[in-house]
Amino acid sequence: MSALKEYLDYYKSLSSPGYAVLVTGAWGVGKTHQVKKALRTDEIYYVSLFGLESREEIEAAVLTAANPALNKKKHGLRWGTEKAKQVGGLYSLIGIVPSAINSLLKIELDPEKVIVFDDLERCSLKMKTLLGVINWFVEHQGSKVIIIAHDEKLGKKLQNQKEKLFGHTILVEPELVTAFFVFLKEIESSSFMTSEQAESASKFLRRNRQLIFSIFERQVVEDDQASVRVYGNNSLRVLRRSLFDVARLYSIIGPNFLSNEDAVSRLITEFCIFNLEHKIGSLPTKSLTEDWGDEMNLRMERRITPENEINIPSSPLERLENKYSQINLDKLLLNQSILSQTIVHGNYGANLLSDRLDSTTYFAAPAVLPAWRRFMSFDDLDDEIVEQAKNELLDQFENRELHEVGAMLHMFALRFMMSENAIITEDYPTVEQSCREYIDDLLSNGELPPRPTDWRWPESSRFRSSHGYSYWVREAYQENFSNVHQYLNDKRIEAFDNQGTDVAQEILAALRTNPDEFTKLISFRQGEGKYALLPVMHNINLNELVETWLSLPKESWRTIQYAFNDRYEGGRLQNDDNHIGELSGERDWAIGLRQSLEARAAALGGYKGLRISRIIPRLPQVE
Repeated sequence: MSALKEYLDYYKSLSSPGYAVLVTGAWGVGKTHQVKKALRTDEIYYVSLFGLESREEIEAAVLTAANPALNKKKHGLRWGTEKAKQVGGLYSLIGIVPSAINSLLKIELDPEKVIVFDDLERCSLKMKTLLGVINWFVEHQGSKVIIIAHDEKLGKKLQNQKEKLFGHTILVEPELVTAFFVFLKEIESSSFMTSEQAESASKFLRRNRQLIFSIFERQVVEDDQASVRVYGNNSLRVLRRSLFDVARLYSIIGPNFLSNEDAVSRLITEFCIFNLEHKIGSLPTKSLTEDWGDEMNLRMERRITPENEINIPSSPLERLENKYSQINLDKLLLNQSILSQTIVHGNYGANLLSDRLDSTTYFAAPAVLPAWRRFMSFDDLDDEIVEQAKNELLDQFENRELHEVGAMLHMFALRFMMSENAIITEDYPTVEQSCREYIDDLLSNGELPPRPTDWRWPESSRFRSSHGYSYWVREAYQENFSNVHQYLNDKRIEAFDNQGTDVAQEILAALRTNPDEFTKLISFRQGEGKYALLPVMHNINLNELVETWLSLPKESWRTIQYAFNDRYEGGRLQNDDNHIGELSGERDWAIGLRQSLEARAAALGGYKGLRISRIIPRLPQVE
């Protein structure tokens, strides 16, 4: 028997106890549920104070709870309809005038029953007035009264006055197991999945309840005062929402995947941890929606920094990894994209998990996985498979077979790992040099992917991931890998510059046919800015650009001017202490553009020359 039920059994046995009982606890721990569970329905009058605004409304609500039939009998009562209209609140609803309420309460209220007032903190009356109304039932009616309230929510408003009314206070702890099975019943009767899916999800949750409990019981929130445990001090509503989310995720796992219980258990474990941590606020939204590169970089920096010199704050993802043994950020089954779509955006699309699960060692045949992926999974695969992956990876390196950047970096990182573990005889500097040569060969053959046009490239992180897996970078060779990564970025810029003629033709074609598209290509004026921060204009013949510009309808001339003004604002042509100079490589070309337009204006003279002079962009002059 719970302490709550034991005391309420004692309290209800009293005759006119002369005090009320306060049942309190944090929001969402199940206070109402536990009180109703401890007392039978026929033993109580239940009244929610939510939204009630006057003494009369509270009294009428109690009367209605005591005799619900009054609502149906109101026309048989001897109070006229016109009189009832003069009375506000619930009196008019049940057809009773205030002067009769006290007498009727004495008649209708069974002194053996308990009045349960819920939602104290959500009543609209001032606390002093509200407690006075409740005290009237205790002292003048001799009623047994239980108040359900979030004590901390009320704070000093209740603390200063509750000693006068309450003879006993009971702090309710959440009944995790009981609540869990109540929530399962709700899931089984839900409509967001088929009945078969709901039943299957419920059975899965039931089988894995101890795992879910162990995760839930470890939830903590750090505030300015201390670390506060969620379980025991906060909301079962968090558990309920998380269980429904798990059920939704489970419902989209294809039947071909469900047969592998180990994989499904690991998937759900990861999801529960990320989901609960996000719901209690320990894992910020940006840790799920933004690229993990920066946080993974911090994690790596902390790994390689001597303990006596560490002053790098741990990231939310790193704290998560340290808190749970089930989380390994290098080998997550769920990737950032899936976690963001489900937890943040609530998207549980039918095909969301398929590609990811298909690419894991749980479900993909080893032959289907790339060599770097198989070799990285040496913990889980047989020696024969790992050995074959190793040899294939070495051959791919020698034959320069991998061109995709993410796969290439995985191969480079694993080559350093092979050196660290004496799988190959090359030392770190030799491996670094051989990786540089690999990149050079791709560049000379025109096979190296050029840098992307995304203005955020290169990202700040060097120790990132691709294809959902972190690069295998360790302290012993992290500097060497960083050097290779930087070299790759530099050569990708060269690869992009080698495409200068193609880019120039793309920009000129847009200028001829669609000035708005030209604007989008060279500036952020219309939002896109494909080449807005890339020095590419110097690849365009100046005379050809000016001729094309001036051949356009004259109403389009200023569109081009504005595009150039936007492109070169903020000192982007300057490379000094005060400017980044992203476009400084085309400074001479920009000066030449100004000179060409000025020469055209001078040659024409008159209003034609003036017209050209008025569209000259804000470009630098010869120094």
